Amino acid sequence: MTTTNRQRDGVRPSGAAQASGDVTRHSVTLPPDELDALRARLRRIQGQVGAVVTMLDEQRECREVVHVLAAASGALNRAGFVLLNRAMRQCAADPDASPNDLAALEKLFLEIT
Repeated sequence: MTTTNRQRDGVRPSGAAQASGDVTRHSVTLPPDELDALRARLRRIQGQVGAVVTMLDEQRECREVVHVLAAASGALNRAGFVLLNRAMRQCAADPDASPNDLAALEKLFLEIT
């Protein structure tokens, strides 16, 4: 069996599922356009975090560093919301999903807020 890029990135192609009954252990299936947008967002965040490290190395003003760090933190939260939104929509559309599945997703949502 070959491993696709999406599987290596932790995202399964449409229709693939895991054996676990715990919804928080299931992969979120993202359409290619959403996956590309999320990857781009995460790469921008990666750049922002790298900039923070550089700013610290350069002993830049605290206010500047915190500003960039806050932007990266907010962007990372928004990326988490994108994933949880998709997971909740998939869970709500799944006739086999239990109320516990949605409760587990809600708990994850609260962890990033």
